[in-house]
Amino acid sequence: MLVACAGGLLSLSSGRATPPSGAENTAIVAQNLGPSASTIQMEYYDSDGELIPGVTRTETNVPAGGSRTFDQLTETGLPDGFQGIGVLNSDQPIGAVLQRRILDGAGNYSLGAILAPNSAWSSLAFPILLNNFSSDQYNSRFVVTNVGTTVACLRIRYAVTASLGTAPVGSSIVDAPSATSASCPVGYTLAAGAQLYFGDSDNAKPFLPQLAATQLAATVDVINVSSTNPIAGTADLFRSDGNRLLGSYSAFGISATNPATDDVGTDVVVPLAIKHRSGYYSVIGVQNLGASAADIRIRYLGATEGGIPVDTTVTLPNVNQAAFHSTYDESTPIPLDFVGYAVVSSSQPVAALLIRGKQTVYQSGLNEPIYTAVNGTPRENGATKASLPIIYRRFEKANASFIGWNSWIQVQVADGSTATVTLRFVGDPTAGCPVGPYTSTATVNGSKVFYMNADTDNGFPAGQSPVCFKGGAQITSNKPLIVISNMSTDTYIDGDGEALYEAIPGN
Repeated sequence: MLVACAGGLLSLSSGRATPPSGAENTAIVAQNLGPSASTIQMEYYDSDGELIPGVTRTETNVPAGGSRTFDQLTETGLPDGFQGIGVLNSDQPIGAVLQRRILDGAGNYSLGAILAPNSAWSSLAFPILLNNFSSDQYNSRFVVTNVGTTVACLRIRYAVTASLGTAPVGSSIVDAPSATSASCPVGYTLAAGAQLYFGDSDNAKPFLPQLAATQLAATVDVINVSSTNPIAGTADLFRSDGNRLLGSYSAFGISATNPATDDVGTDVVVPLAIKHRSGYYSVIGVQNLGASAADIRIRYLGATEGGIPVDTTVTLPNVNQAAFHSTYDESTPIPLDFVGYAVVSSSQPVAALLIRGKQTVYQSGLNEPIYTAVNGTPRENGATKASLPIIYRRFEKANASFIGWNSWIQVQVADGSTATVTLRFVGDPTAGCPVGPYTSTATVNGSKVFYMNADTDNGFPAGQSPVCFKGGAQITSNKPLIVISNMSTDTYIDGDGEALYEAIPGN
Protein backbone atom coordinates (compact mmCIF):
# COMPACT_ATOMS: atom_id res chain seq x y z
CA MET A 1 0.00 0.00 0.00
CA LEU A 2 1.30 3.39 -0.86
CA VAL A 3 1.13 7.02 -0.03
CA ALA A 4 3.39 8.52 -2.64
CA CYS A 5 4.28 11.96 -3.89
CA ALA A 6 7.48 13.30 -5.38
CA GLY A 7 10.23 12.52 -2.95
CA GLY A 8 7.58 11.39 -0.52
CA LEU A 9 6.46 8.33 1.40
CA LEU A 10 5.54 4.88 0.17
CA SER A 11 3.88 2.47 2.59
CA LEU A 12 3.32 -1.17 1.73
CA SER A 13 2.11 -4.26 3.56
CA SER A 14 4.75 -6.92 4.12
CA GLY A 15 5.13 -10.66 4.66
CA ARG A 16 3.10 -13.17 6.67
CA ALA A 17 2.34 -16.90 6.56
CA THR A 18 -1.05 -17.89 5.13
CA PRO A 19 -2.63 -20.38 2.70
CA PRO A 20 -1.43 -21.60 0.25
CA SER A 21 0.94 -23.51 2.49
CA GLY A 22 4.56 -22.52 2.89
CA ALA A 23 6.68 -19.61 4.02
CA GLU A 24 5.40 -16.26 2.80
CA ASN A 25 7.75 -13.43 2.00
CA THR A 26 7.56 -10.19 0.08
CA ALA A 27 9.91 -8.16 -2.05
CA ILE A 28 9.32 -4.48 -2.70
CA VAL A 29 10.62 -3.22 -6.05
CA ALA A 30 11.04 0.56 -6.06
CA GLN A 31 11.45 2.59 -9.27
CA ASN A 32 12.90 6.06 -9.72
CA LEU A 33 10.22 8.05 -11.58
CA GLY A 34 12.19 11.28 -11.61
CA PRO A 35 14.49 12.82 -14.24
CA SER A 36 17.72 12.43 -12.19
CA ALA A 37 19.53 9.70 -10.30
CA SER A 38 18.06 9.05 -6.88
CA THR A 39 18.79 7.69 -3.43
CA ILE A 40 16.10 5.32 -2.11
CA GLN A 41 15.90 4.29 1.55
CA MET A 42 13.77 1.54 3.12
CA GLU A 43 12.58 1.41 6.73
CA TYR A 44 10.27 -1.11 8.41
CA TYR A 45 7.41 -0.68 10.88
CA ASP A 46 5.31 -3.30 12.64
CA SER A 47 1.53 -3.58 12.23
CA ASP A 48 1.03 -1.10 15.07
CA GLY A 49 3.10 1.49 13.23
CA GLU A 50 6.20 1.20 15.45
CA LEU A 51 9.61 1.54 13.79
CA ILE A 52 11.79 -1.58 13.83
CA PRO A 53 15.19 -0.16 14.74
CA GLY A 54 18.40 -1.08 12.98
CA VAL A 55 16.80 -2.39 9.77
CA THR A 56 17.39 0.34 7.22
CA ARG A 57 18.77 -0.10 3.71
CA THR A 58 19.80 2.58 1.27
CA GLU A 59 20.33 2.32 -2.49
CA THR A 60 22.25 5.18 -4.08
CA ASN A 61 22.65 6.43 -7.65
CA VAL A 62 19.50 4.71 -8.98
CA PRO A 63 19.19 6.05 -12.55
CA ALA A 64 16.03 7.63 -13.93
CA GLY A 65 13.62 4.79 -14.73
CA GLY A 66 15.78 2.29 -12.84
CA SER A 67 14.62 -0.04 -10.07
CA ARG A 68 16.02 -1.68 -6.95
CA THR A 69 14.63 -4.65 -5.03
CA PHE A 70 14.22 -4.65 -1.26
CA ASP A 71 13.75 -8.34 -0.41
CA GLN A 72 12.33 -8.96 3.05
CA LEU A 73 13.57 -12.57 3.05
CA THR A 74 17.19 -11.42 3.02
CA GLU A 75 16.78 -8.59 5.53
CA THR A 76 18.60 -10.23 8.44
CA GLY A 77 17.34 -7.66 10.95
CA LEU A 78 13.71 -8.62 10.43
CA PRO A 79 12.46 -11.33 12.78
CA ASP A 80 10.91 -14.52 11.44
CA GLY A 81 7.17 -14.03 11.20
CA PHE A 82 7.49 -10.29 10.60
CA GLN A 83 4.24 -8.69 9.46
CA GLY A 84 4.12 -4.98 8.93
CA ILE A 85 4.82 -2.01 6.73
CA GLY A 86 7.72 -0.93 4.56
CA VAL A 87 8.39 2.77 4.12
CA LEU A 88 10.44 4.10 1.21
CA ASN A 89 11.88 7.61 1.06
CA SER A 90 13.67 9.20 -1.88
CA ASP A 91 14.93 12.50 -3.22
CA GLN A 92 13.08 11.79 -6.51
CA PRO A 93 9.51 10.69 -7.24
CA ILE A 94 9.21 6.93 -6.75
CA GLY A 95 6.72 4.13 -7.36
CA ALA A 96 6.75 0.52 -6.24
CA VAL A 97 5.38 -2.97 -6.77
CA LEU A 98 5.10 -5.56 -4.02
CA GLN A 99 5.76 -9.19 -4.96
CA ARG A 100 4.03 -11.66 -2.63
CA ARG A 101 5.74 -15.05 -2.71
CA ILE A 102 4.83 -18.29 -0.91
CA LEU A 103 7.16 -21.30 -1.19
CA ASP A 104 6.75 -24.65 0.54
CA GLY A 105 9.40 -27.22 1.40
CA ALA A 106 8.69 -29.27 -1.72
CA GLY A 107 9.40 -26.34 -4.05
CA ASN A 108 5.76 -25.45 -4.78
CA TYR A 109 5.21 -21.74 -5.38
CA SER A 110 2.53 -19.04 -5.31
CA LEU A 111 3.03 -15.52 -6.64
CA GLY A 112 1.04 -12.29 -6.40
CA ALA A 113 1.85 -8.70 -7.34
CA ILE A 114 0.38 -5.43 -6.10
CA LEU A 115 1.01 -1.95 -7.42
CA ALA A 116 1.55 0.34 -4.48
CA PRO A 117 -1.29 2.92 -4.71
CA ASN A 118 -0.18 6.50 -5.39
CA SER A 119 -2.74 8.07 -3.06
CA ALA A 120 -4.75 7.40 0.08
CA TRP A 121 -8.48 7.89 0.55
CA SER A 122 -11.37 8.10 2.98
CA SER A 123 -13.15 5.18 1.26
CA LEU A 124 -11.91 2.01 -0.45
CA ALA A 125 -13.62 -0.51 -2.73
CA PHE A 126 -12.89 -4.24 -3.02
CA PRO A 127 -14.96 -5.60 -5.95
CA ILE A 128 -14.18 -9.30 -5.33
CA LEU A 129 -13.67 -11.04 -1.99
CA LEU A 130 -14.30 -14.71 -1.18
CA ASN A 131 -15.17 -16.47 2.07
CA ASN A 132 -14.86 -20.26 1.99
CA PHE A 133 -16.76 -20.21 -1.28
CA SER A 134 -17.53 -23.54 -3.00
CA SER A 135 -15.99 -26.95 -2.39
CA ASP A 136 -12.73 -25.54 -3.80
CA GLN A 137 -12.45 -23.38 -0.66
CA TYR A 138 -11.92 -20.00 -2.32
CA ASN A 139 -10.92 -17.50 0.34
CA SER A 140 -9.50 -14.02 0.69
CA ARG A 141 -7.98 -11.55 3.08
CA PHE A 142 -7.64 -7.79 2.84
CA VAL A 143 -5.56 -5.28 4.73
CA VAL A 144 -6.23 -1.62 5.46
CA THR A 145 -3.44 0.76 6.49
CA ASN A 146 -3.84 4.18 8.08
CA VAL A 147 -1.26 6.31 6.27
CA GLY A 148 -2.15 9.44 8.22
CA THR A 149 -1.26 10.87 11.60
CA THR A 150 -4.52 10.42 13.56
CA VAL A 151 -6.83 7.51 14.41
CA ALA A 152 -9.27 6.26 11.75
CA CYS A 153 -12.55 4.55 12.70
CA LEU A 154 -13.53 2.01 10.00
CA ARG A 155 -16.92 0.78 8.83
CA ILE A 156 -17.08 -2.15 6.38
CA ARG A 157 -20.11 -2.71 4.18
CA TYR A 158 -20.31 -6.09 2.43
CA ALA A 159 -22.46 -6.86 -0.63
CA VAL A 160 -23.17 -10.52 -1.42
CA THR A 161 -22.71 -11.28 -5.14
CA ALA A 162 -22.94 -15.10 -4.97
CA SER A 163 -23.95 -17.36 -2.11
CA LEU A 164 -23.85 -21.00 -1.15
CA GLY A 165 -24.72 -20.11 2.44
CA THR A 166 -27.57 -18.38 4.22
CA ALA A 167 -26.84 -14.79 3.10
CA PRO A 168 -29.03 -13.99 0.07
CA VAL A 169 -27.49 -12.62 -3.12
CA GLY A 170 -27.93 -8.85 -3.18
CA SER A 171 -27.96 -8.47 0.58
CA SER A 172 -25.89 -5.79 2.31
CA ILE A 173 -24.29 -6.43 5.69
CA VAL A 174 -22.46 -3.81 7.77
CA ASP A 175 -19.54 -4.63 10.06
CA ALA A 176 -18.91 -1.74 12.46
CA PRO A 177 -18.46 -2.90 16.07
CA SER A 178 -19.22 -0.56 18.94
CA ALA A 179 -16.75 0.98 21.39
CA THR A 180 -13.52 -0.53 20.04
CA SER A 181 -11.64 2.36 21.68
CA ALA A 182 -12.20 5.75 23.29
CA SER A 183 -11.41 7.31 19.90
CA CYS A 184 -13.96 5.16 18.03
CA PRO A 185 -17.41 4.82 19.62
CA VAL A 186 -18.38 3.01 16.41
CA GLY A 187 -16.14 1.11 14.00
CA TYR A 188 -12.79 -0.65 14.03
CA THR A 189 -9.98 1.43 15.55
CA LEU A 190 -6.99 1.89 13.25
CA ALA A 191 -4.16 3.86 14.79
CA ALA A 192 -1.98 6.23 12.78
CA GLY A 193 0.60 4.27 10.77
CA ALA A 194 -0.99 0.93 11.71
CA GLN A 195 -2.76 -1.76 9.70
CA LEU A 196 -5.60 -4.23 10.21
CA TYR A 197 -6.13 -7.55 8.43
CA PHE A 198 -9.62 -8.88 7.72
CA GLY A 199 -10.86 -12.18 6.30
CA ASP A 200 -9.53 -15.72 6.06
CA SER A 201 -6.03 -15.60 7.51
CA ASP A 202 -4.14 -15.97 10.75
CA ASN A 203 -4.32 -12.86 12.94
CA ALA A 204 -7.04 -11.35 10.74
CA LYS A 205 -10.39 -10.14 12.00
CA PRO A 206 -12.74 -12.79 10.56
CA PHE A 207 -15.61 -12.25 8.19
CA LEU A 208 -18.96 -12.07 9.95
CA PRO A 209 -20.50 -15.56 10.50
CA GLN A 210 -23.50 -14.78 8.30
CA LEU A 211 -21.12 -14.27 5.35
CA ALA A 212 -19.99 -17.91 5.26
CA ALA A 213 -19.78 -19.51 1.79
CA THR A 214 -20.16 -16.29 -0.18
CA GLN A 215 -18.55 -14.21 -2.86
CA LEU A 216 -18.53 -10.57 -1.83
CA ALA A 217 -17.71 -7.00 -2.63
CA ALA A 218 -16.85 -4.55 0.14
CA THR A 219 -16.43 -0.86 0.82
CA VAL A 220 -14.34 0.38 3.73
CA ASP A 221 -15.17 3.88 4.96
CA VAL A 222 -13.44 6.13 7.46
CA ILE A 223 -16.27 7.25 9.75
CA ASN A 224 -14.39 10.16 11.33
CA VAL A 225 -13.13 11.55 8.01
CA SER A 226 -10.36 14.14 8.11
CA SER A 227 -7.33 15.09 6.06
CA THR A 228 -5.11 13.41 8.68
CA ASN A 229 -6.44 9.82 8.58
CA PRO A 230 -6.57 8.59 4.94
CA ILE A 231 -6.35 4.85 4.27
CA ALA A 232 -5.06 2.50 1.57
CA GLY A 233 -5.56 -1.22 1.12
CA THR A 234 -4.81 -4.46 -0.73
CA ALA A 235 -6.44 -7.86 -1.10
CA ASP A 236 -5.31 -11.44 -1.75
CA LEU A 237 -7.53 -14.15 -3.28
CA PHE A 238 -6.55 -17.79 -2.83
CA ARG A 239 -7.71 -21.35 -2.25
CA SER A 240 -7.31 -23.31 0.96
CA ASP A 241 -7.73 -26.84 -0.45
CA GLY A 242 -4.11 -27.32 -1.54
CA ASN A 243 -4.41 -25.62 -4.94
CA ARG A 244 -1.70 -22.96 -5.01
CA LEU A 245 -3.49 -20.26 -7.00
CA LEU A 246 -3.06 -16.72 -5.68
CA GLY A 247 -4.21 -13.36 -7.02
CA SER A 248 -3.54 -9.95 -5.46
CA TYR A 249 -4.81 -6.42 -6.11
CA SER A 250 -4.86 -2.91 -4.70
CA ALA A 251 -8.06 -1.46 -3.30
CA PHE A 252 -9.83 1.15 -5.42
CA GLY A 253 -9.74 4.62 -3.90
CA ILE A 254 -12.97 6.63 -3.81
CA SER A 255 -13.12 10.42 -3.50
CA ALA A 256 -16.46 12.09 -2.80
CA THR A 257 -14.97 15.57 -3.10
CA ASN A 258 -12.76 15.13 -6.17
CA PRO A 259 -13.99 12.10 -8.15
CA ALA A 260 -11.91 12.99 -11.23
CA THR A 261 -8.80 11.92 -9.29
CA ASP A 262 -9.95 8.55 -7.92
CA ASP A 263 -9.91 4.95 -9.19
CA VAL A 264 -13.56 4.61 -10.22
CA GLY A 265 -15.55 6.03 -13.11
CA THR A 266 -18.40 5.65 -15.58
CA ASP A 267 -16.11 4.53 -18.44
CA VAL A 268 -13.51 1.99 -17.27
CA VAL A 269 -10.99 0.15 -19.45
CA VAL A 270 -10.11 -3.44 -18.48
CA PRO A 271 -7.01 -4.11 -20.59
CA LEU A 272 -7.34 -7.89 -20.81
CA ALA A 273 -10.18 -10.34 -21.46
CA ILE A 274 -10.09 -13.91 -22.74
CA LYS A 275 -12.22 -16.97 -23.49
CA HIS A 276 -10.07 -19.78 -24.84
CA ARG A 277 -10.38 -23.49 -25.55
CA SER A 278 -7.09 -24.07 -23.65
CA GLY A 279 -8.97 -23.20 -20.45
CA TYR A 280 -8.10 -19.53 -20.02
CA TYR A 281 -11.04 -17.34 -19.01
CA SER A 282 -11.60 -13.98 -17.37
CA VAL A 283 -14.01 -12.65 -14.75
CA ILE A 284 -14.81 -8.96 -14.32
CA GLY A 285 -16.11 -7.96 -10.90
CA VAL A 286 -17.96 -4.63 -10.94
CA GLN A 287 -18.97 -2.52 -7.96
CA ASN A 288 -21.55 0.25 -8.21
CA LEU A 289 -20.33 3.08 -6.01
CA GLY A 290 -23.00 5.58 -6.99
CA ALA A 291 -26.19 6.73 -5.33
CA SER A 292 -28.64 4.55 -7.28
CA ALA A 293 -28.92 1.23 -9.10
CA ALA A 294 -27.81 1.18 -12.72
CA ASP A 295 -27.30 -1.10 -15.68
CA ILE A 296 -23.61 -1.94 -16.13
CA ARG A 297 -22.45 -2.72 -19.64
CA ILE A 298 -19.31 -4.75 -20.39
CA ARG A 299 -18.20 -4.36 -24.01
CA TYR A 300 -15.75 -7.04 -25.11
CA LEU A 301 -13.47 -5.96 -27.96
CA GLY A 302 -10.80 -7.89 -29.84
CA ALA A 303 -10.73 -10.90 -32.13
CA THR A 304 -10.67 -14.67 -32.11
CA GLU A 305 -7.40 -16.42 -32.81
CA GLY A 306 -8.82 -17.09 -36.27
CA GLY A 307 -8.97 -13.35 -36.90
CA ILE A 308 -12.74 -12.86 -36.58
CA PRO A 309 -13.42 -9.42 -35.00
CA VAL A 310 -15.32 -9.41 -31.72
CA ASP A 311 -17.46 -6.54 -30.44
CA THR A 312 -19.94 -7.96 -27.96
CA THR A 313 -21.73 -6.16 -25.11
CA VAL A 314 -23.03 -7.94 -22.01
CA THR A 315 -25.44 -5.99 -19.80
CA LEU A 316 -25.70 -6.62 -16.07
CA PRO A 317 -29.11 -5.11 -15.29
CA ASN A 318 -30.06 -2.90 -12.37
CA VAL A 319 -26.90 -3.44 -10.32
CA ASN A 320 -27.47 -1.89 -6.92
CA GLN A 321 -24.16 -2.81 -5.26
CA ALA A 322 -22.00 -5.33 -7.11
CA ALA A 323 -22.05 -8.06 -9.72
CA PHE A 324 -19.66 -10.03 -11.92
CA HIS A 325 -19.41 -11.61 -15.35
CA SER A 326 -17.34 -14.56 -16.56
CA THR A 327 -16.44 -15.09 -20.22
CA TYR A 328 -17.23 -18.75 -19.56
CA ASP A 329 -20.88 -17.81 -18.91
CA GLU A 330 -22.47 -19.61 -21.85
CA SER A 331 -25.62 -17.48 -21.65
CA THR A 332 -23.62 -14.59 -23.12
CA PRO A 333 -22.46 -14.55 -26.78
CA ILE A 334 -18.68 -14.33 -26.51
CA PRO A 335 -17.03 -16.58 -29.11
CA LEU A 336 -14.52 -19.24 -28.16
CA ASP A 337 -10.82 -18.33 -28.58
CA PHE A 338 -11.56 -14.64 -28.03
CA VAL A 339 -8.59 -12.54 -26.86
CA GLY A 340 -8.92 -8.82 -26.27
CA TYR A 341 -10.02 -6.31 -23.68
CA ALA A 342 -13.21 -4.86 -22.20
CA VAL A 343 -14.79 -1.49 -21.50
CA VAL A 344 -17.14 -1.19 -18.52
CA SER A 345 -19.66 1.66 -18.67
CA SER A 346 -22.49 2.82 -16.47
CA SER A 347 -24.44 5.93 -15.51
CA GLN A 348 -23.02 5.48 -11.98
CA PRO A 349 -19.32 5.37 -11.00
CA VAL A 350 -18.02 1.80 -10.83
CA ALA A 351 -14.87 -0.08 -9.87
CA ALA A 352 -13.94 -2.93 -12.21
CA LEU A 353 -11.53 -5.74 -11.31
CA LEU A 354 -10.21 -8.37 -13.73
CA ILE A 355 -9.53 -11.94 -12.62
CA ARG A 356 -7.84 -14.21 -15.16
CA GLY A 357 -7.93 -17.93 -14.42
CA LYS A 358 -7.34 -21.20 -16.19
CA GLN A 359 -9.21 -24.47 -16.21
CA THR A 360 -7.55 -27.65 -17.47
CA VAL A 361 -9.51 -27.28 -20.72
CA TYR A 362 -12.54 -25.24 -21.78
CA GLN A 363 -15.44 -25.72 -19.33
CA SER A 364 -13.77 -28.59 -17.45
CA GLY A 365 -14.59 -26.91 -14.15
CA LEU A 366 -11.15 -27.90 -12.82
CA ASN A 367 -9.00 -24.84 -12.13
CA GLU A 368 -5.26 -25.02 -12.52
CA PRO A 369 -3.05 -22.95 -10.17
CA ILE A 370 -2.94 -19.99 -12.54
CA TYR A 371 -4.75 -16.96 -11.16
CA THR A 372 -4.05 -13.26 -11.58
CA ALA A 373 -5.84 -10.02 -10.74
CA VAL A 374 -5.45 -6.49 -12.11
CA ASN A 375 -7.44 -3.27 -11.72
CA GLY A 376 -9.44 -1.66 -14.49
CA THR A 377 -8.63 2.01 -15.11
CA PRO A 378 -11.06 4.88 -15.82
CA ARG A 379 -10.42 6.04 -19.37
CA GLU A 380 -9.82 9.61 -18.20
CA ASN A 381 -6.94 8.31 -16.03
CA GLY A 382 -4.96 7.23 -19.08
CA ALA A 383 -1.59 8.97 -19.26
CA THR A 384 1.13 9.67 -21.81
CA LYS A 385 3.74 8.03 -19.56
CA ALA A 386 3.55 4.64 -17.87
CA SER A 387 6.18 3.23 -15.49
CA LEU A 388 6.71 -0.45 -14.66
CA PRO A 389 9.03 -1.11 -11.70
CA ILE A 390 9.78 -4.77 -12.51
CA ILE A 391 10.28 -6.36 -15.93
CA TYR A 392 12.06 -9.66 -16.68
CA ARG A 393 13.55 -11.39 -19.69
CA ARG A 394 14.95 -14.92 -19.34
CA PHE A 395 16.12 -14.16 -15.81
CA GLU A 396 17.38 -16.87 -13.43
CA LYS A 397 16.88 -19.83 -15.76
CA ALA A 398 17.31 -23.02 -13.75
CA ASN A 399 18.99 -24.66 -16.76
CA ALA A 400 18.85 -24.54 -20.56
CA SER A 401 15.44 -26.24 -20.67
CA PHE A 402 13.81 -23.46 -18.60
CA ILE A 403 12.89 -19.94 -19.69
CA GLY A 404 13.18 -18.45 -16.19
CA TRP A 405 11.46 -15.20 -15.20
CA ASN A 406 9.77 -13.32 -18.05
CA SER A 407 7.28 -10.50 -18.55
CA TRP A 408 4.94 -9.13 -21.14
CA ILE A 409 3.65 -5.58 -21.43
CA GLN A 410 0.18 -4.79 -22.78
CA VAL A 411 -0.17 -1.26 -24.11
CA GLN A 412 -3.74 0.00 -24.60
CA VAL A 413 -4.40 3.34 -26.29
CA ALA A 414 -7.01 4.86 -23.98
CA ASP A 415 -9.32 6.08 -26.76
CA GLY A 416 -8.78 2.97 -28.91
CA SER A 417 -6.97 4.86 -31.70
CA THR A 418 -3.38 4.62 -32.97
CA ALA A 419 -0.38 5.91 -31.00
CA THR A 420 3.36 6.05 -31.35
CA VAL A 421 5.06 4.74 -28.23
CA THR A 422 8.64 4.69 -26.96
CA LEU A 423 9.78 1.90 -24.63
CA ARG A 424 12.84 2.38 -22.41
CA PHE A 425 14.33 -0.37 -20.24
CA VAL A 426 16.87 0.25 -17.46
CA GLY A 427 18.48 -2.82 -15.87
CA ASP A 428 19.38 -3.42 -12.23
CA PRO A 429 23.17 -3.82 -12.05
CA THR A 430 22.88 -6.19 -9.08
CA ALA A 431 20.96 -8.73 -11.20
CA GLY A 432 23.95 -9.96 -13.20
CA CYS A 433 22.37 -9.12 -16.56
CA PRO A 434 23.02 -6.38 -19.15
CA VAL A 435 21.61 -3.05 -17.95
CA GLY A 436 21.24 -1.03 -21.15
CA PRO A 437 19.45 1.32 -21.20
CA TYR A 438 17.51 0.00 -24.20
CA THR A 439 15.14 2.24 -26.18
CA SER A 440 12.78 1.41 -29.05
CA THR A 441 9.69 2.86 -30.72
CA ALA A 442 6.56 1.16 -31.99
CA THR A 443 3.14 1.90 -33.43
CA VAL A 444 0.18 0.64 -31.40
CA ASN A 445 -3.15 0.29 -33.19
CA GLY A 446 -5.62 0.18 -30.31
CA SER A 447 -3.75 -2.44 -28.29
CA LYS A 448 -0.48 -4.36 -28.49
CA VAL A 449 1.34 -6.89 -26.34
CA PHE A 450 5.13 -6.94 -26.18
CA TYR A 451 6.46 -10.34 -25.07
CA MET A 452 9.92 -9.92 -23.54
CA ASN A 453 10.79 -13.59 -24.11
CA ALA A 454 10.15 -13.34 -27.86
CA ASP A 455 13.14 -13.16 -30.16
CA THR A 456 11.77 -10.21 -32.13
CA ASP A 457 9.24 -7.39 -31.68
CA ASN A 458 9.66 -7.76 -27.92
CA GLY A 459 10.00 -4.08 -26.96
CA PHE A 460 13.80 -4.10 -27.04
CA PRO A 461 15.62 -2.57 -30.02
CA ALA A 462 15.83 -4.90 -33.03
CA GLY A 463 18.91 -7.08 -32.76
CA GLN A 464 19.71 -5.87 -29.23
CA SER A 465 17.63 -8.11 -26.97
CA PRO A 466 19.69 -8.81 -23.84
CA VAL A 467 20.49 -12.42 -22.98
CA CYS A 468 18.73 -11.78 -19.66
CA PHE A 469 17.16 -8.75 -18.01
CA LYS A 470 15.77 -7.59 -14.68
CA GLY A 471 14.89 -3.94 -14.19
CA GLY A 472 12.37 -1.19 -14.79
CA ALA A 473 10.61 0.05 -17.92
CA GLN A 474 8.93 3.29 -18.92
CA ILE A 475 6.63 3.87 -21.88
CA THR A 476 5.89 7.29 -23.34
CA SER A 477 3.36 8.12 -26.03
CA ASN A 478 1.78 10.88 -28.07
CA LYS A 479 -1.62 9.75 -26.70
CA PRO A 480 -2.87 8.64 -23.26
CA LEU A 481 -2.27 4.96 -22.53
CA ILE A 482 -3.46 2.31 -20.09
CA VAL A 483 -0.73 -0.26 -19.47
CA ILE A 484 -0.46 -3.52 -17.54
CA SER A 485 2.37 -6.00 -17.15
CA ASN A 486 2.84 -9.65 -16.33
CA MET A 487 5.58 -11.49 -14.48
CA SER A 488 5.96 -15.27 -14.57
CA THR A 489 8.47 -18.00 -13.78
CA ASP A 490 8.89 -21.69 -14.55
CA THR A 491 11.68 -22.08 -11.99
CA TYR A 492 9.62 -23.93 -9.37
CA ILE A 493 8.30 -27.49 -9.33
CA ASP A 494 4.61 -26.61 -9.27
CA GLY A 495 2.21 -23.84 -8.39
CA ASP A 496 1.06 -20.40 -9.47
CA GLY A 497 4.11 -18.59 -10.81
CA GLU A 498 2.31 -15.74 -12.54
CA ALA A 499 1.05 -12.28 -11.56
CA LEU A 500 -0.25 -9.08 -13.13
CA TYR A 501 -0.02 -5.44 -12.13
CA GLU A 502 -1.02 -2.08 -13.60
CA ALA A 503 1.52 0.56 -14.60
CA ILE A 504 2.13 3.79 -12.69
CA PRO A 505 0.60 6.61 -14.78
CA GLY A 506 2.24 9.97 -15.34
CA ASN A 507 2.31 12.84 -17.82
